[in-house]
Amino acid sequence: MQLKIHFNNYYQSLYLMEPISTPPIKKLTPQELAVMNTSNDALLTKVYSASLGYFKDDYSHYFLKAKKKMLPIINRGTWARVQAVRQIVTRFIKAFPGNAQIVSLGAGYDTTYFWIKDQIKEGVYGEGAVKYVEVDYQQVVEKKIEIILKNEALWKHLWTTQEDIDDHKPEKSELNLPDYKLFSLDITDTSSLAAKLSSLSVDPAAPTLILSECVLIYLPPDAITSILSFLSSHFTSDLAIMCYEMINPHDAFGRMMLENLEDRGCKLQGIHACPSEGAQIARLKEHAGMTMAECYNMSVVYGRKLDAAERARIEKLEIFDEYEEWDLLSSHYCVSLGRRFVKDEDNQKVCI
Repeated sequence: MQLKIHFNNYYQSLYLMEPISTPPIKKLTPQELAVMNTSNDALLTKVYSASLGYFKDDYSHYFLKAKKKMLPIINRGTWARVQAVRQIVTRFIKAFPGNAQIVSLGAGYDTTYFWIKDQIKEGVYGEGAVKYVEVDYQQVVEKKIEIILKNEALWKHLWTTQEDIDDHKPEKSELNLPDYKLFSLDITDTSSLAAKLSSLSVDPAAPTLILSECVLIYLPPDAITSILSFLSSHFTSDLAIMCYEMINPHDAFGRMMLENLEDRGCKLQGIHACPSEGAQIARLKEHAGMTMAECYNMSVVYGRKLDAAERARIEKLEIFDEYEEWDLLSSHYCVSLGRRFVKDEDNQKVCI
């Protein structure tokens, strides 16, 4: 009973929030609508965690109407997720300097592109270090473009002046700039996805990192297989695929996780076909053609894979006494990374 009460409190604080209003475009199914609104969940947790100093994020707050307080366990998990993704992104860009390409599936209101631009200014990466591509539902993309165009702190990374914006006349649901592409599309329609990537000059022969954070898991297993197979065949050179997903649905905590998500219309259609770290690795190798793959639950990622000094710093930010709950929660999320690189040495450079 204690576990169930805590778990329900966790999900209520994380999920029961006002969705960002979106214009009536294409009618979505209840599952699609619920999944679309998970982008608001990630946004809320990132904004609050960043405000406490867990990590630097100067941009996510522009996409949020109001900040809400999050539990320390959520802030810790958000830090681990953000740091893991940034670590992989950094290692990939440095492994393929000046030629890296990143494609974010179901990107939502994520601001990794803008963080990368700051990293370039700080000299972490060189100019022209990466081409960044994002795809999501039309409702999300249109809202994201609208907010970017309203805030100079965002659009200044894409254009020099307001006159430049007026001259280029950005489309309502698509941005196509030299190093940033943002468009809407159903990623299960891989034929259309291939055509769109081609029309936006996304190079299939460039070293490419695919980011998928809580995206594929909402799809049926056959759709996931189709997408992974498409990515493997479409991108013909160095390819890495990173997934952040829920796992372990069969124990008590996992069953409650599924129940709570299904109560809000988010069915994890792909979790039973890929329920563990081992299954994640097998999926990347068998369906995505990855020659190397690794996967760790977030407890391991937090304790062993992230910078120890940074971990010590964030552990001082808040009083934390939810150790048992943290072990349960973090063991039900994972990061997996598959690689298919031409040079074996790059496999050692790009890892979790």
